[in-house]
Amino acid sequence: MLSDWDVPVKEVLPLSVGDLDRAQSGHLGLIASGHSVPQTPRELHVSERTTTRLTAALLRSLRVSSRAEAASLAGRFGLLDD
Repeated sequence: MLSDWDVPVKEVLPLSVGDLDRAQSGHLGLIASGHSVPQTPRELHVSERTTTRLTAALLRSLRVSSRAEAASLAGRFGLLDD
């Protein structure tokens, strides 16, 4: 039986930073830097509903189920611009 660490990264990680569009990359950066759900729409200058939809789309793209998982994945695999 393979553990998560025995699976090649390309099979675990669905995309790279180049696969994220500018909005997704910025949104992921806010999530990873610890911005709360209410802070994020203010930073992105969009409505809370738009932020909810952006977050859901980002989580689907990353194949994760929470903001915490997205932040962890971003840190582990270097999905954020320096």
